Amino acid sequence: MRSDRLIHTPWAVLTTMAACLALGGCEDMTDVIFPSNSNAAPTVDAGPDQVITLPATAPLDGTVTRDGGPVLAGWTYTWTKVSGPGMVSFADPNAVDTVVSFSAPGTYVLQLTATDGRQSASDQVTITVQG
Repeated sequence: MRSDRLIHTPWAVLTTMAACLALGGCEDMTDVIFPSNSNAAPTVDAGPDQVITLPATAPLDGTVTRDGGPVLAGWTYTWTKVSGPGMVSFADPNAVDTVVSFSAPGTYVLQLTATDGRQSASDQVTITVQG
């Protein structure tokens, strides 16, 4: 088997076909290595911890990536309050980047969860709200 014909990619079928064409055709299926059908959970970063003073809001700057490529349509994102003394209000709880407001001073832990339809992952951020 020729090493210049090995294809390692999560975009199996289309990329394999394109690579075979670019290489002048694959002689047989031993020229191609198909990746496993495994699906790694998304990687989630809820952003840096913050300290704000009421009545200020906190911008939430989350980041979500997936195994081997860009985030695709059909993914869901949800911000939730894990702990804290008062109520929180997210401008858009289903956006990776949003703004949150708080009803009372205290320390709040917020969580960003991303789901790719098969697996989920979460990360937390701490917001200290001063009165």
